[in-house]
Amino acid sequence: MFLLLDLTAGNIPYHFAGTIANSMVDLTGDYETSVRVDYSKPNLLSASASFLNLPVSIMGTSVIASLDTDFSYSTQDGFNVNLNRFELEEAGNTIRFKPHLALGGKINGYGAHFDSIVYSDLFSELDGTADIFFALEDSVLESAGIKIQMKNPLSEESVLINLDASNPDRLPLGLDAIMNSFYLDASVVANNLDMNRFSTVNSSNNVLTGSVYLTGTLEQPYVSAGLDNFSLLVSGDVMRMSGSAIMENREVTLNDFIFDLGSTKIDQVSGNFDLSSFTGVLLANINADFIEESIHMPVKLELKDPVKKEGGFMPSAFTLNLIT
Repeated sequence: MFLLLDLTAGNIPYHFAGTIANSMVDLTGDYETSVRVDYSKPNLLSASASFLNLPVSIMGTSVIASLDTDFSYSTQDGFNVNLNRFELEEAGNTIRFKPHLALGGKINGYGAHFDSIVYSDLFSELDGTADIFFALEDSVLESAGIKIQMKNPLSEESVLINLDASNPDRLPLGLDAIMNSFYLDASVVANNLDMNRFSTVNSSNNVLTGSVYLTGTLEQPYVSAGLDNFSLLVSGDVMRMSGSAIMENREVTLNDFIFDLGSTKIDQVSGNFDLSSFTGVLLANINADFIEESIHMPVKLELKDPVKKEGGFMPSAFTLNLIT
């Protein structure tokens, strides 16, 4: 049997041709596309696929994809995927820093190991590895985890992501179970992350170092965040921010936040905010120089008397008091 396939997606035409014979499917076409599926052996399915610089339109932006992989499935071993090459590159003008992702690894019924991940853009490159695992017992997800380590080979820029999830009550997957019963232990740590990707003015000062840690359930998490340094060039001056925050029992506490830009410095920033009652207080010291005048002013900001509609999260009205 001969196959001919012409289609258009996102105003991009694709042309493919192939055959089905002797328990095999062969397909070739544009962009060096080559697909082969072999089901000639009992209890075994094997396949391979590759293409080069295949254009795809995704959510209004153009992406170029390349793939080289082979796949097998048997009743005894389940499925195995060798991902020799997978690349994605933004080819339009939607994302100005032009991200490019290339990875390779293996995927099976227990998870995935990517021994090579390269993310690059106009400003830097991050190389690393990733592991994904999950444990199923009687069709119940008992645990899962993700670990991603990325490092710039030419600088101190790095990103480390960890996520471990457990299902101690062995509940079937569902929104309520994910929110209330899955126990999470997660962290994201960024060191000297290049923020030129998100800034309109490029500078070596545009960096971020910080971390976020989360434990507990999504409904009742304990979250701690530390901003060691966030600096950004703004109108010729370097803006710097640092501080820490904790969320526990739906109450957010701020500690030792500092904001510094030019002749203005806001420090000793602390406070708390209750997400349930939508009330809180913020304390800070403002120091600023204006021509020949200097301002040193402690301030207190109070949020209280919220008016909420039944079932709503945001209040329809509240009182905000500024005390100096």
